Amino acid sequence: MAAKIDDPHVDKQQFLVITTYWLTDKAKEQSETNRTNHSKSDEPHCAGTRSFPTIIQTVTKESNAIPPSRAEMYIRTYTRKDGSVVNEKATSVLELMKKGLSENNSQDPKRCSWKNDVYSQVKGLEKRGPICCMGTISTSSSKSGPS
Repeated sequence: MAAKIDDPHVDKQQFLVITTYWLTDKAKEQSETNRTNHSKSDEPHCAGTRSFPTIIQTVTKESNAIPPSRAEMYIRTYTRKDGSVVNEKATSVLELMKKGLSENNSQDPKRCSWKNDVYSQVKGLEKRGPICCMGTISTSSSKSGPS
């Protein structure tokens, strides 16, 4: 399998290690569990294999160095290329976010407060852990110190 890789960006040794792991029973079971859990999602995004930080970077370049809000990221990642929305639940959330964005256009786009942004007003406050629509940024953890 590793001999078929002609991409100079992929280290053949690393690819061999990961493909060996993918063929183990443990990895296959985890993949099946993940597939089952993903199919239960009532709001699947349509970002594909692109990571949220990559999409954020692209949108920031397109908008003259102004990073997108979480609501703008939600709209972008739950709307297909043809303009349709992934499902009815996402459609209703998307409409509320668009309405909120039009009402709150005076917010500073570079502000990093997620507690009262349009996304939080529509979807509610985040639980501890990853911040939705932002990639690998995390909220504070109870393990990081006293609360």
